[in-house]
Amino acid sequence: MGLHHAEVHPGNGGERCENRQVRVVLIDGDPLMLEKLRQKISHYQFDIAAYTDHVRCIEDCTAVFPAAVFTGLDLQGMGGEEFVGSLRESGYAGIISLATFSRDTERIRAAIRAGADHVLFRPVKDLELEILCERVGGRMREETHLLAAVKEILQPIEQGIIILNGSRRLMYTNNSAREILHAPSDVEVREFLRANNLASTFDQCRSARTAVTYVDCTYDGGRTLLGVEVFYLTTFPCYPVYVLLIHDFSNWKKLDDLRSRFATSLSHSI
Repeated sequence: MGLHHAEVHPGNGGERCENRQVRVVLIDGDPLMLEKLRQKISHYQFDIAAYTDHVRCIEDCTAVFPAAVFTGLDLQGMGGEEFVGSLRESGYAGIISLATFSRDTERIRAAIRAGADHVLFRPVKDLELEILCERVGGRMREETHLLAAVKEILQPIEQGIIILNGSRRLMYTNNSAREILHAPSDVEVREFLRANNLASTFDQCRSARTAVTYVDCTYDGGRTLLGVEVFYLTTFPCYPVYVLLIHDFSNWKKLDDLRSRFATSLSHSI
């Protein structure tokens, strides 16, 4: 099996229990190394997924966008530096930490250039791992506090707004966006994002800082045309975010004409 998943349940309490919803991914060609690392970080109450298959790992990271990925330099069928590059190319913007016994400076430099945030030398010291795990958990706690402030500002606004973090994980949806999407919960919002395959729009947005597209949205009892503007903000506190503005064209009397006009405008802007 290429995947071992273990959801670690809360222990004796304390602040670390706030990490329960923080997903981290472990990948290594050696299952024993995976298990050893999983045991070492289990008390942080992370939701842990461990892989030996790099292809499956990249696919799942693209879909779920964990807070952090811990990888080795030598994987099955792929070098760690290649894996890091592939993960970054897929759009993953979370923390990537690489651990290795190797002292091959060229490969380590290549991994850093490809997008690795940290390189730890095995055997990894407990203090180094503790500092890294605290950073992962702390980053997510900062996100929680920040969203509380953002919610007060954006919730009453009539404009539909969705915010994703740099790893494209859903952070926030205001009430207007939920009404437009007919999405009462985050599950339906995530399904909307997944079903409409906005990856190319996000990629364009990262280079141009803004992008626009439109989607035919279907839901129980109806169908409507939505305009989606995507902004990539690198000045947001703590980390980059994607801000999606959702425009509802359902009340437009000449919907077919609007589709044509919007598509023409879109092609010109691209």
